[in-house]
Amino acid sequence: MRLSKVDQKNSPIKVRSFPPNHALRRSLLAKTQVDQLIEFIKILTNPTRFRVLHVLLIHGGLSLKQISSHLEAKPQGIWNQLAKLTKAGWVKSRNDREWRIVYSLVDQNGAIGLIFKTMETALIYQCLMTLCEKDKNITEKSKRRFLRIARSQVMNP
Repeated sequence: MRLSKVDQKNSPIKVRSFPPNHALRRSLLAKTQVDQLIEFIKILTNPTRFRVLHVLLIHGGLSLKQISSHLEAKPQGIWNQLAKLTKAGWVKSRNDREWRIVYSLVDQNGAIGLIFKTMETALIYQCLMTLCEKDKNITEKSKRRFLRIARSQVMNP
């Protein structure tokens, strides 16, 4: 039998309600944070932009011609993606002594570097797991050691 609110106040039995535990709950992202995260993901999900970022991370400052030769792609397509990356604030451009425009990452050791390092170590971990599952000559002790090293690399890139 449920008591109405009036009856609950007058009832000799005290009904105790617990406040929500805010320490255990994660707050929702603000709309601006969600918008920024969506733009961040959009930039990374385009294969050409992703490859451009990776080339710039590995080789540093490069001209449009150098980037397109590394990626074996048409310069016009690379230029379009560089324009979007520059507008988003991920890539900066400067003129060098030969009047070429050189593109480089805004923050070489920041978020982009961390993203690629984490992905590389995760791929290494996945390859090691596949190798350990397929190769019957690897002892269980070696498998555990390989996986422990790979896990530590993924957790601490």
